[in-house]
This record gives sequence, structure tokens and C-alpha cells, in this order.
Amino acid sequence: MSLQARITLMFGLLLLVVTSISAGLIHSFMLENMIEQQRNELTIKGQAWIDKNYGESEAIKPESIAELTRQFVSNRKVEVLLLGKKKKVLYTTLPSSNLNNWLDALERKAEKRKDKNIWMIGKDDYVLVNLPFKNDEKQRLILASPVRGLKEARMELTQNIIVILVIGTVATILLSYFITKSTVRPLNQLVKEIKKVQFRRFSEVRHIPARGEIAEVSESVYSMAQELDRFHEIQRQFLQNASHELKTPLMSIQGYAE
Repeated sequence: MSLQARITLMFGLLLLVVTSISAGLIHSFMLENMIEQQRNELTIKGQAWIDKNYGESEAIKPESIAELTRQFVSNRKVEVLLLGKKKKVLYTTLPSSNLNNWLDALERKAEKRKDKNIWMIGKDDYVLVNLPFKNDEKQRLILASPVRGLKEARMELTQNIIVILVIGTVATILLSYFITKSTVRPLNQLVKEIKKVQFRRFSEVRHIPARGEIAEVSESVYSMAQELDRFHEIQRQFLQNASHELKTPLMSIQGYAE
């Protein structure tokens, strides 16, 4: 496997691990954050309705119920239960079949799970706020949003985030491939020049333009090739001269011998 392929593979694996961990953390913390936001939103809206529609008078006006309907009932993911004195149901969006279960659960102050923001009523989990009227603690506005809807929203958001992360990961890997290619190209060219030195083709060695440490190696290889070429030329001339100098006395000796 080439150096470029190894670098790209390692970078891709590292990016995949980081992306997977990020997606897992986002997925795990998203539901908790959404529950807290939903709880705060229900509290603010419910308290605003109480402050506006329940003043000094203890009576609940019909137009107040109409406003409550417009504000909450339009969103079918929010259940509304308005209790008067002696737990009389003044208004609710709950079906009659579930109303008794809710009243029983509220009578027991509801069965809570480990997360204090989640209430279990029947078989379903709810983000629930229980707001007392400021002039009468026995009258309450109860707003509940099923956790199931938040989980569906989380799943949809998580899928969108995963798609974005996958696209970003692929784009980053492709970008790293081309960046690595531009970085590794001088090394590949340098390997070819070093092979020329290996086969003593010193004069054919070229200077490879590069940056950083690769430029220093390229300069060193080129300087070494020049020095070896000069030494090789000196050696060749020395052997040629020595051969010429030795040839004359040898021929003289041969002549005397004959």
C-alpha cells in the first residue's frame, strides 16, 4: 500500500471515529435538552395564561378557556388538564377513557422515573408541568407533552445530523486525498532520483522542488549526487591517467624482453 493510501486511510478512520463519537454524544444529550426546553416552554406559556386570565377573580371566564384552546389544543402533542376546587375538571383535552388514570396518577403525585423531568402516567411518559393558581393552590393548570413525540423529533434530527456528518466526512476525505497527493508527489519523485544514485547515474539526478523537510532532503540528495558525480569523474580521470602512465614502461619492458 502506498504512502498516500495509508495516510488517507488513517485520516479517514480517525475522522470516522471522531464523527461516530460526536453523533453518539449528540444523540444521547439531545433528548435531555429537548425535555428541558419543552418543560420550560410549557411552564412559561402556562404561567402566562394564568397571570393573564386569572386575576383577583376566582372565576374562569369562557373566553379564557377559548384562549387556552387556541394556545395549546392546536398542538395535539400537548395535553391540557384544568382542575378547579375539589379537583373538578374545568377543561381537558384528555379522552374520558384516560381521564381517571390521570386523576389517579396526580392523586399519587404521579409515579416518577429516575429523570425528575419525566412523569409516567399509565404506560406513557410525559414531560409534565403542574402550575397552581396564584390565589388558590387547589386550582391547577396541568400541561403534558408525551416524550414519544420528542423521541420522534430527536430521531429525525439525528438522521439529518448523520446525513450532514456523512457528507462532511466524504468531502473531507476527498480533500485530504488531494492534499496528501500534493504532499506525497515530491517524495515519489525523490525516490526516483535516489534510484538513479543507486545505479550510479549521478549526472541524471534532478533537483526536486518541495517545501519544508522534504525540500531539505531533496537538496541533500541533489548535493550528494553532484559530489558523487564529481568524485566519480575524478576517479575516472585518475584511472585513465594511471593507465596511460603505466602503459609506457610496460611497453618498454615488453620491447626489451622481445
